[in-house]
Amino acid sequence: MDTNCSRRVPQPVLSDRLLLEQAFAGDDIAFETLVRRYETQLYRFVCANLDSDDAEDVVQFVWVQLYRCLSHLQSDSSSPSPGSFGWPGTVVWMYSADIRGINPSSSPL
Repeated sequence: MDTNCSRRVPQPVLSDRLLLEQAFAGDDIAFETLVRRYETQLYRFVCANLDSDDAEDVVQFVWVQLYRCLSHLQSDSSSPSPGSFGWPGTVVWMYSADIRGINPSSSPL
């Protein structure tokens, strides 16, 4: 019998869809998991158009706004997952475009 307690037990990786459903239901840990999973990708996405300080501010602002609005967001089978940047990517793009003073609808995501 192995009594080594320092060994890590692998945790199941929850799908984005399940995490979104849990976040919509008020699960803060699920939302935090999504933030940690995608914050770097969203930051890099915004850095393509803004300097690093502004990009960091944009991503942080958008995550806070999304958290505040979770109870009002719709979750359905047509909602894209954050993995494709989905709704967080759209909000980040539009907010960063607003900061740069361009029309986000004229620029592809």
